[in-house]
Amino acid sequence: MLADIAASGLEQVSVPLRGLSAASLCKVVADMLDTAPEEVADLARVLHQRAGGDQFQVLQQVQQLFDAGQLRRTDGRWHWDVAALAALPASEDGLAVLAQQLKRLDARTQALVGLCACMGGAIDEALLGSTLGIDRQTLDDQLLPLLQQNLLLTSRPSPLHANRPGGTAVRQLHFCHDQVQQAALALVDTAQRQHWHLAMARVLMDGRAPALLTPAQLFAVAEHVAAAVDRVQSPAEAAPLLQVLLLAAESTCGRAAFAHALHFCDAAARLQRCLPADAALDLRRGLVQHAALFSLGRFAAADAVFARTMPDVRQHPEQAAQMVSLQAMSLNGRQRQAESLAMIWWQLRQLGFEVPEDGQWEAAASAEMAHWQTWRDLLQAERLQALPLTTDPRVVTSSLLLQAAGVASMSSHQTAFAWAMLRAVRLACEEGRTERLPFVLVLASTVFLALGRDRYGVEQLSLAALRLAQASQGGWQRHRVGLAAASCVMPWQEPIERSA
Repeated sequence: MLADIAASGLEQVSVPLRGLSAASLCKVVADMLDTAPEEVADLARVLHQRAGGDQFQVLQQVQQLFDAGQLRRTDGRWHWDVAALAALPASEDGLAVLAQQLKRLDARTQALVGLCACMGGAIDEALLGSTLGIDRQTLDDQLLPLLQQNLLLTSRPSPLHANRPGGTAVRQLHFCHDQVQQAALALVDTAQRQHWHLAMARVLMDGRAPALLTPAQLFAVAEHVAAAVDRVQSPAEAAPLLQVLLLAAESTCGRAAFAHALHFCDAAARLQRCLPADAALDLRRGLVQHAALFSLGRFAAADAVFARTMPDVRQHPEQAAQMVSLQAMSLNGRQRQAESLAMIWWQLRQLGFEVPEDGQWEAAASAEMAHWQTWRDLLQAERLQALPLTTDPRVVTSSLLLQAAGVASMSSHQTAFAWAMLRAVRLACEEGRTERLPFVLVLASTVFLALGRDRYGVEQLSLAALRLAQASQGGWQRHRVGLAAASCVMPWQEPIERSA
């Protein structure tokens, strides 16, 4: 997992965790052995030296001594083998000790614990049985040694088998410690890991179309496919699995899990090698990659994806607009405002918008402001709130581009900023609002104040923005609008708590 984080380009922050103090560990050992701390003080002192205060390793070592008969209770007092105690491994050898403990299991149980390790943190019993092709009773018998040794513990029901015909909540298991999972995973070679992951993906798919999977199932299948992508050879199997990866990439990117989105995109690119070339699939993947890289601040990599994808995306104006708006914001953040605006104006014209030429901006902004002199009945918070939500892709993407233009021109081209914001509000009134309208209204209210000296318009736009933001499904929208309104135009209009 740490390697995946490093590969994603995200900054890593290490937080060292200290082990228990000698006194605290002595209390833990005494509680485990049901005796007074002073009775096991010498035992606890050596355990603390060997394990560095690692409570999990101490508990494992106590169990090891007890199982070997080197720690026993006679006449109400505990006795231990001093030589065996001194021979216990140091803390840095803990993983090797766990691996040796797992290797003492029989071959069938080793294979089972290896499959469990491939599942990650949550182990689904039903998925285990289906992957191994065994019934519930046989699975219970095979799991018993792992449960008896507390290598596996029970957990909450699994969501992976929800919404399936006849499906019921299934018990979940988990490893008693991450180090046990690491040790178990080390027993499984690469080829076997890929075999298990692909087998689990097939079971979870169960012949269903990717679009019918629940979000939890989609993510789980995508994780397994990504881990086994080099093992998929059949184009007939690769095609639906590729759809899983692309859907998961789009979903995780939309939920701000950008590193996961890139991980699934990389796996999709590798899986596409066994399929015929498909520009539409390349475009889907490029859009997600660009958005994720932009959101992670990896602008050079996003530039490369943009340059590679844009020639194909130009044939799809709505999709191109999404990529252009992000690229324009990226350029703007790097102080390349002129390049950013030129890109936005070009894309708006591709969508059929009339964009002023150089030298026409002041007249165009004044003309947009004049529209509101004839639309005064619309300039009411209640009317703006009641605007219907549009689903027209052209309107949605045009609004997005106008907002990006406003951000790019705010400090460098005031008249272009005024025109873009007023035009975005007029677009909402004529064609329907988008989810981003609250923020547009806040920016447009500053134009009403600066260009029209219209305090009434400022108030109505700002009130509508706050109220629409309150009803928004996205928390980021509410806070962004509330902050902008409070800092720009709202202090004399409404209490700040209205924006929370």
